[in-house]
Amino acid sequence: MRANPPGFHTTLTPNLHDEIIANVKKVITPTQVARLSKIPQPTLWHWLNRGFREVKDNKNTIYSQLAIDFDHALAELIEELIEKLRSGNRSWQAHHELLKVAAKEDFGGNAIEFKELVEKYQVLYQSYKKLIDNPIQVPQLEVTDHGGKVDTESD
Repeated sequence: MRANPPGFHTTLTPNLHDEIIANVKKVITPTQVARLSKIPQPTLWHWLNRGFREVKDNKNTIYSQLAIDFDHALAELIEELIEKLRSGNRSWQAHHELLKVAAKEDFGGNAIEFKELVEKYQVLYQSYKKLIDNPIQVPQLEVTDHGGKVDTESD
């Protein structure tokens, strides 16, 4: 087994726990979270796996808390990305790509329901774009005053 790179953490502390959770919201993937938190990637995976086992066994430890908080932070990030998709923002495709990374099982290539949603959104977006590019021309009305009576005639 090789040594950890200099400056990398090898012990999970409450401060490191908080740093890891904050980094989940910044970079999404566990690999990037580990790098940003200066933890060897296998160490983070080990801590998370241990935590999920301990959650399953109803143990309350720093590892189980890390696993729960990691999962919760990822869920919050996914919720934010979904809201951005729903907003109709022009960068929806970028948000979709982030969701495919953050939650492969729900938004990846095999997620049938999400594919259908994206296809419907694309059709709506194209219709919206056509309306913006080619606005409907509304006929101008001519108003004629006949002593209190108003006639309207379209061009």
